[in-house]
Amino acid sequence: MMSHIQLDQYLLSGDLIQIRRSCDPYLMSGYLVGLSDRLAVMKVFYDFHPDGFHVFSPSDVEECRCSESEKHWDFMLRSEGLVENELVDAGIPLTSIEDAAGGIQDRYGRLVVEAEGPGNPECTFAIGSLANIRDGVMQFDGFDVEGEWYDDTTEIACDTITKLQYMTPYINNYWKYLKGTPASKARL
Repeated sequence: MMSHIQLDQYLLSGDLIQIRRSCDPYLMSGYLVGLSDRLAVMKVFYDFHPDGFHVFSPSDVEECRCSESEKHWDFMLRSEGLVENELVDAGIPLTSIEDAAGGIQDRYGRLVVEAEGPGNPECTFAIGSLANIRDGVMQFDGFDVEGEWYDDTTEIACDTITKLQYMTPYINNYWKYLKGTPASKARL
């Protein structure tokens, strides 16, 4: 587990890093653009493509590296002009997962919510918009792979959430082609 102070050096440096989290077997590459004691925000890149912002707990980080490989990737990304305008701190509150989700919803209107890893046997991946948060439970309007809103909201316990994503090509492209009305709005 990485400490806040160890991650902090990368926030101040602007270096491309790779991290491995305890709840996800895959490495995540990008730039740390926000950090608090409870949450971190990383601008993620996947194979030379910007992949939005990912919010996660620093306490989940088991490994963080900035080797010659990451430095070369950083050089290539910057040389291609993919980084300069991408590293803006989005101003999402990092006080709790609930506050971060609410801030993302207020600013962007859409997000991905994940509950990953062995501690979460159902491994939730929900894409859509936040309807409400009450008593530690998120009411979420989600949609399916065909771009249709689900008939009911999904309940997600906030203490199971391991990552939030926003401004990703995945959600932004889907958003343009959604059909129907979110469940929480259809009941009004």
